[in-house]
Amino acid sequence: MSVARLLSYRVGEEPKEVRAIKHIRRMTGGAQSQMILASDGKLYIVKLTNNPQSKRTLFNEMFASALAKKISLPVPPTAIMKISSDFISNSPGMFLEGAHGKFQCEPGLHFASEYVLNGTTGAAVDYLASPMLEKVGNIKDFAGALVFDLWTGNTDFRQAVFNKPTRTATVPYQAWFIDFGHCFNCGHWGFPDRFPALLYRQPIVYAGIFGPLWCSPWVLAIENMHEEFIWESALKPPSEWYDYDHRALAGLVRELSARRNAVRELLSTCKNYSSATFPCWKDTRSRRMPINTDEAGSRLLRAMRLKIKRHQNADARAKAV
Repeated sequence: MSVARLLSYRVGEEPKEVRAIKHIRRMTGGAQSQMILASDGKLYIVKLTNNPQSKRTLFNEMFASALAKKISLPVPPTAIMKISSDFISNSPGMFLEGAHGKFQCEPGLHFASEYVLNGTTGAAVDYLASPMLEKVGNIKDFAGALVFDLWTGNTDFRQAVFNKPTRTATVPYQAWFIDFGHCFNCGHWGFPDRFPALLYRQPIVYAGIFGPLWCSPWVLAIENMHEEFIWESALKPPSEWYDYDHRALAGLVRELSARRNAVRELLSTCKNYSSATFPCWKDTRSRRMPINTDEAGSRLLRAMRLKIKRHQNADARAKAV
């Protein structure tokens, strides 16, 4: 698609827009996001246009979230939040910090991701110990997130939060994938393919991947994604988030569309770079998949824990001697 045709392209449903009502608190992290109550009565994590990382990270967040949702990954709903000068003046916590000290947030349109709530405590958690992590109800989706991050050139480790939608203790945690600002190489827009950097920091989430077939639902979803949908999703975020550089946008979308056919190779290369992260990966030409992958995954996790325990005991005995 040429730049001239890009400018005349009509998108479908417009992104949701909300207004900032009440500042709740500042968040941790490099982007220095803010938690804000919006006009629809919901809490949002808001990434600001003048954040220390790049203005383009706002575009990356909204664009990548739409693509991730298309391949059935669990991502929080997104919106565009309008923040006024009066709101900033009346909210002491609405500031950012840089090398030369504090500076004020800018008014205007900002990216907002709906805050994931927990039915048991009110707030979701961003860390689960391994025994609880392996019981996450949708742990298989980490394989999908891996495929997605490889396709979109994520240069930051995969982040997720976990919640329980109800107060019932027996209901397992569910994972939600957040923070897509470093997809497409953050503000530089490209695909450097830094394979180990994009993995989740607790490799146990990949223990149930027995080979490329375990990633095939997301690989096929990306390969079969219509190019028109990619263009439409890229045109929904405000153009000011990438300084109206439509030529750069067109180049990004063209390269991303072409990478749909490279996902299988990227996945194989990532596995070879980080083979220890995928201990049960076996390249096979067989098209048959196990009937009960959950049972197989549980057996594998138990075996891994026993192996780790044996190593710990052996180390302890060696130190004692």
